[in-house]
Amino acid sequence: MKKTSFSLLIFLMLLNFTALTQNFKEEYDSSKVYIQKNNFNGAIPWLEKAKNTVKTNPLDTAAYLEILRLLSISYAKTGKNAEAQNYFVEASSVYVQVPSKRAQFVTHLSNFGVFLYNQKKYAEAIQQFEKALALKQNIAGENNTEYQSILNNLSSCYMGLKQLDKAEKSYEQLLKLRESLAGTSHPEYLVTCQNLANVYNQAGKQEKAVSLYEAALKGIQGAKGEKSKEYITVLGQLASVYRNQGNYEKAEGLYKKSLDLYGEVNEKATKESGKIMLDLASIYVLQGKFDEAEKIYTQALTVFKENVGEFSADYASVLNNIGLFYAEAGKFDLAESFYKQSLEIGRQTIGEKHPDNITTYNNLGLTYKATGKFDLAEATLKRAVKYWKDIKSDKTAEYA
Repeated sequence: MKKTSFSLLIFLMLLNFTALTQNFKEEYDSSKVYIQKNNFNGAIPWLEKAKNTVKTNPLDTAAYLEILRLLSISYAKTGKNAEAQNYFVEASSVYVQVPSKRAQFVTHLSNFGVFLYNQKKYAEAIQQFEKALALKQNIAGENNTEYQSILNNLSSCYMGLKQLDKAEKSYEQLLKLRESLAGTSHPEYLVTCQNLANVYNQAGKQEKAVSLYEAALKGIQGAKGEKSKEYITVLGQLASVYRNQGNYEKAEGLYKKSLDLYGEVNEKATKESGKIMLDLASIYVLQGKFDEAEKIYTQALTVFKENVGEFSADYASVLNNIGLFYAEAGKFDLAESFYKQSLEIGRQTIGEKHPDNITTYNNLGLTYKATGKFDLAEATLKRAVKYWKDIKSDKTAEYA
């Protein structure tokens, strides 16, 4: 499942400046001007000045917390994660001492969790979301949008860690809450149907997945129609369930319908329709329809070339997929050619030791082996193994 990138919640508080200096007011107001323009680099120097000003005067906790909160978000927005995390932690240590700010503390904890999630630090993000959930439940119960938003984020963290049992339980809870609060036709309820269906699909509970995908399709059809992006996306997800069940005929029909709908909505093929082409081609391969698959793969390659260009990780990935197809069809010379093209682009875009590139090296090595090029096969497969070991030992790699 594609990873979701959450957004930090930003709002500006109205502070009482009666106990604060004029300097602080000017610094804080200046930072707000930049923040309202989404110029966080411009806001940071003013926020740092405001922080120092409020610390050198009798400490106003509300003002100090507001500055820490805005500093943590501003540094996060500018990609300065170490500084952002320091301020998130410092603000948390102050919030726990101020019971009157519990509502704001919930939002802060949620933002901290989002910040960690976006760095794929799922285990750490879970800690913040769990604290936020417990506090929000204590303040206002479960039947409110903020509690449900945090629960959704927590569920996504479980998915990031492949903890399907926990993700299933939390999404099931969320589905019931959203039905109670907004009804079964609400967009957020329908999105939760999709997310829970994704969990069921990955957990091998295909019948439950089909039921929820069909419910989502019905709701989206009524709200937005069949030509909406959301409807077409769920069609593809339902097709993947039928593929996992081995029901290739149904999967093929749904992928074709998705492509037809994309064609009606868009004047020319998009990257999204290219992805559906790849899925459809893979269904043809599973059915042994190699001529149909080759035709669709060729079309998909053209679509990706037109939409993302030849010098891109996506294009390299398509080349690898086509290489796999030709290897499956026994056309090893063509497979070798496509793998080599994929590697050449991959080295320059995602790097020599990226997992996608390593997978292609492995595929190329197996192709060499199948064609009797044993020396090349051994060298290429050894390279793939070495690169896997390298990235597993490099804890700073985002895919380690």
